[in-house]
Amino acid sequence: MPLGDSIRLASRVAILSGRVPRSPSAAWERFWAGIAEGTLPEDVLWEGDPHSEAGEHVTRGIDHLDPSLPVVDVGCGSGWLSAALARAFPRVLGLDASAAAVDLAAQHHGEPGRVDFLAADATDPETSERLHGELGDANAVVRGVLHVLTPAKQRALAAGLRTLVGTRGRVYLVETNVPGGGLGYLRALGASGESIPAPLAQAIRTLPQPGHFGPAERARAFPEDQWRLEADGSTALALALPADGSHLRVPAYWTVASAR
Repeated sequence: MPLGDSIRLASRVAILSGRVPRSPSAAWERFWAGIAEGTLPEDVLWEGDPHSEAGEHVTRGIDHLDPSLPVVDVGCGSGWLSAALARAFPRVLGLDASAAAVDLAAQHHGEPGRVDFLAADATDPETSERLHGELGDANAVVRGVLHVLTPAKQRALAAGLRTLVGTRGRVYLVETNVPGGGLGYLRALGASGESIPAPLAQAIRTLPQPGHFGPAERARAFPEDQWRLEADGSTALALALPADGSHLRVPAYWTVASAR
């Protein structure tokens, strides 16, 4: 890619991201409030094709998770995946650090006692301890969360999940894993020095910069002395990017792990 285009793209990103709150939690709360209120009008970038993609996650859940246990959908956002998981598991709890996201999810997908939603920080040890006390051993599903966390927060989330799953539960996670650095990631999502797709521009303007999460990152966050790798592989996640309403599928990584 020509150097000039990279410079122009980097400049566009710098301008767009200039007003993102320094606190990630504040950024996410403002984002989901904007989605709920309609002040952020574009599609949610990572919820591009919830119907067909959800089927893939439910199938892997059936194949690898204990169906008798409840499922905690960590970073549930608007709750679309929580609702899909409820087709295969007796109880689903959608968990998100943003109260605005939880309110939105409960409004559209809540079924008290079957699909519930809770605003809480999954990287906080008290959260996982409290949930394990209430639910017992549980499965955890994590889609598109770890790649937006710092390495320290990734390790904190993994530690909380270890408490949550106990001896019977498992973690199923799936994360975007686009090769290369930040500009390469944006190019894979259709950005260039000339234009940036509107849903992507909205995310850059409002949220912390994402990274990628693959086998190397998983090994660091979920070390072998604490976690047993049950299965993993490559997949793709659908993003809401093209203006014609179709979806862009980007490289991703999935894995299932149990606590040692």
